[in-house]
Amino acid sequence: MFVYVESSAPMARALINPYSLDEISKRLVLLRKALGNTQAAMGSLAGVSGNAWQNYEAGIRRIELDNVFQLESAIGVPQEWIYRGVMSRMPLELAEKIQLDKRELAREARKRG
Repeated sequence: MFVYVESSAPMARALINPYSLDEISKRLVLLRKALGNTQAAMGSLAGVSGNAWQNYEAGIRRIELDNVFQLESAIGVPQEWIYRGVMSRMPLELAEKIQLDKRELAREARKRG
């Protein structure tokens, strides 16, 4: 015999899915800001147009693996960070810049809302 228990989910903050298109696009914005590049320059590093890069940052399209490999070769940003948010192989200087920009964006968001 099976007993089913129904309960409501606890009220907690929404969990962030690091694989989501929204989170990937946020990381791409952070990467560009940390490098001090334009969208056109980032597109060039990834082997796409500036408009394509803009679509990646806006969350309209997901960056393709071939383009992520090009970024990894050009600047050392690991694919694990772009797709999953894992910084384990990130070059230290780039990781520090990204963390600084992430904190700055969080401060700006708190001021606005």
